[in-house]
Amino acid sequence: MYNISMKTITAFMLIAAATLAGCSRTPPERQVIDDAAEALGGAAPVRSATALLLDGGGTNGDLGQNRAPDADLPLFNVSELRHAIDLANRRARRSMNRVEADDPTESDSQNFGWDNGVAYNIDAKGMARRQGDIVARERQAELFLHHPLALVRAALDDGATVSNLRRDGDTTLVDITTSQGEMVTLGVNSETHLPVLARSMFYHPNLGDTLRETTFSDYQAVSGLRLPARMMTRVDRYPVADLTFTRQALNEAIEDISAPSDVRSAEAPTPVANVTVQEVAPGVWWLAGQSHHSVLVEFSDHLKLIEVPQNETRALAVIAKARELRPDKPLTKAVVTHHHFDHSGGIRAAIAEGLTLVTHERNRALFEELAKRPHTIVQDALARNPREARIETVADDMTVKDAMRSMRVFHVIDGTGHSDSMLAVYLPNERILVQGDLFNSQGPNPKRMAIINKRFEELGLRIQRHVPIHGAITPHTEYLKIMRSAQPTAS
Repeated sequence: MYNISMKTITAFMLIAAATLAGCSRTPPERQVIDDAAEALGGAAPVRSATALLLDGGGTNGDLGQNRAPDADLPLFNVSELRHAIDLANRRARRSMNRVEADDPTESDSQNFGWDNGVAYNIDAKGMARRQGDIVARERQAELFLHHPLALVRAALDDGATVSNLRRDGDTTLVDITTSQGEMVTLGVNSETHLPVLARSMFYHPNLGDTLRETTFSDYQAVSGLRLPARMMTRVDRYPVADLTFTRQALNEAIEDISAPSDVRSAEAPTPVANVTVQEVAPGVWWLAGQSHHSVLVEFSDHLKLIEVPQNETRALAVIAKARELRPDKPLTKAVVTHHHFDHSGGIRAAIAEGLTLVTHERNRALFEELAKRPHTIVQDALARNPREARIETVADDMTVKDAMRSMRVFHVIDGTGHSDSMLAVYLPNERILVQGDLFNSQGPNPKRMAIINKRFEELGLRIQRHVPIHGAITPHTEYLKIMRSAQPTAS
């Protein structure tokens, strides 16, 4: 029989107790979540929160629509903002009125939502339409997980994992994978443990793999919890939202923000292209059919395309149609009128197809960057078929001429702040002007029309027809009539 002393038994018991304590100690990554929940008001009220209603206002930045590639985004002043979050059912909706800060005559209203993986927009008539899966993944962060209450609540779920604990100055960061598989980085203040930021990656057709970061500040007491009254968001390097909430209501009844049944049952839409062809002069075709058009111009031994707009689907369809019209001549270049994302959305597809881009010199750096950005979340045409970007630039005025055709490409500053790096194209023999955003017959801007008409006169252009990227083909006489109708008459 072994003779074990009481002293030995006590030592064994102390070791066992220490081992058990070590095994039950909360992992440091998980402790960050627990501390954040406590800072917000406690894990129990965070877990039991069912709904949050936020009212306020602020500003929105219009991504991809800045005056020049290196300029700040144009701002909209936001009013009547209402952001409803159904925490229990993983839904959210945001509605607001917006007025352009630099031009109060430009305004719109927005109403859009996310319902557990389904994104939808509601128009002015109350009709809801489902949006694509890429939009849904972006809205998941924008409307739901990029609020600290929703994110910490999701991180407390038993099925969530927390990893990659690290420090960045006075911010402690952890990576959260929710029970639904969503991945978000949470940053908390290392002293107060209050959430200060959320970061996640999403796919943007122009920018590719893109970081969305929302910061939280101005915490206030709301029905037993502490919640931020200000949230600021940037997408990549661009500030896109600065919102302040003047009223926050927790666990109050909110309206039904679920996606309508017909929206939820509908297939998520994917981009489609409808390319119509109209020969507007011998060897000049207007490739229309949707909101953004292109123009194909034939030369003696090659073809040039003006505009590869919107997205990869549209651009590839336009390029295919151009090659179909004249299969015996190579399509060599694409003139891109300006850098706005709806007009440059097809440049990566054009590069993948071997085309050289022609654009204003101020757009070069941005286009080179867009060509090199990673597209791993969704592989686009250039990611699947990598090529070096070939870019030619125009500073002021350039003419391309051969035995068949003359084409003048020139710089236009519209004078209203829309774009400082805009090109237009003039075909002197056909007296055709091709331009993007300078004139749209469906929504003309007479002030802009008058400014750019002076540029046309300075260059000695004898325009007969506008064959536009937006709107309908319009005689120049009609253009002048619209322009003059808005000008004050001399007294």
